[in-house]
Amino acid sequence: MPSDGPQNIELIDWLTLKKWSEREKLPITDFPKTFRDAADAIDKRGPMEWCTDRVNVMFIRTAGRFEDSIVALRQSGLNVRRVLISEDTFVSLYGNFQGCLNHLLSNNAVGPEVEYAHIVDFADYLELSASSCDPDRNYTRTEIDSVATLQMFDIRDQIIGSDPEVADVLNFMFDVGFTAGRNFSAVQNIVTLEPSALAAQETRQKNIAKGRKSGSADRRFERLRVFMDEVEAVYDKNNDLREYEDMVLRVAFNNAIPPGEYGHGQFNHYCVALRSEQPFKARFDRLFRNSLE
Repeated sequence: MPSDGPQNIELIDWLTLKKWSEREKLPITDFPKTFRDAADAIDKRGPMEWCTDRVNVMFIRTAGRFEDSIVALRQSGLNVRRVLISEDTFVSLYGNFQGCLNHLLSNNAVGPEVEYAHIVDFADYLELSASSCDPDRNYTRTEIDSVATLQMFDIRDQIIGSDPEVADVLNFMFDVGFTAGRNFSAVQNIVTLEPSALAAQETRQKNIAKGRKSGSADRRFERLRVFMDEVEAVYDKNNDLREYEDMVLRVAFNNAIPPGEYGHGQFNHYCVALRSEQPFKARFDRLFRNSLE
C-alpha cells in the first residue's frame, strides 16, 4: 500500500479480529475447478477467501506485473506469505483448484515470485545495491539483510546463466530454500509468542467455564447449539457441499444467525467454538474429521 514512509513489504492491510469478523462476506456457491474459473470469479465478484482455525487464504487479482496471474495471500497468525499462481503451470502443479487450495492450506506452499519482486522494490526504494556500498552510510539491520538478499538473487542468476538447461530445477530449489527460510523466521517469532498465546487461551477457556451460569454465557451456548444443528442439517441435505467445510459453515451460520441479527458479525469466533469446545466439538468432528482418518 503506497505511503510516504518505507514500503510495507508484506503489502497486507492488517485487520483486528473485530474488523475481520465484521466484514461482509458471501458464501461461494459455484466452487471453481480451473484457473480460468477462479480468475473469472474473482474478476466478477472480488477476492475469494477460505478461513480455518489454523490459516486464512485469500485469492486476489492485481494490476501491473502480475495481472495475468492470481496472487494468494496465506495468513497464519502474524505469518503472511504470498504465492503466485500462474495459468501456464496451474495444471502441472495443482491439477485443479481444489488441489491448489489444499496446497495453500498446508504449510508447504511454494511460489514466492511475488515476494522476490517486492523485496527488489523495497531495496530500490531504499537505494540499495547488491554490488556496491556507501562507506559513509550507516546501514540499518534491515538494509544489511536486504542487500544480502539481493546478492543471493545475483548468485542464483549467475548459476542459472551458466547452465540454462537446468534453470527450472535450480529455480525450484531456490524457491524451496527461500520458503524454508521464511518458515524458519516465522518459527523464531512463534517461539517467543506462542507460550503467551497458549496461556491466554487457557485463561479464556477457564473464564468460559466459570461463566456458564451467567445469562450471557447461556445465550452464547444457545446460539452455538442452533448453529451446530444447522451445520448438521446443511451437511445432511447437500451431498455436493460436504467436502467443503467452510462452505457448509457459512451457509449454516447464515441460517442460524441471519445478517442483521446480533452475533452475525462473529462468524469466525463461532466456527472456532464449534471446532474446539465441547459438546459441539464431538458433533463437529463426526462430520468433518472422521472422514479424514
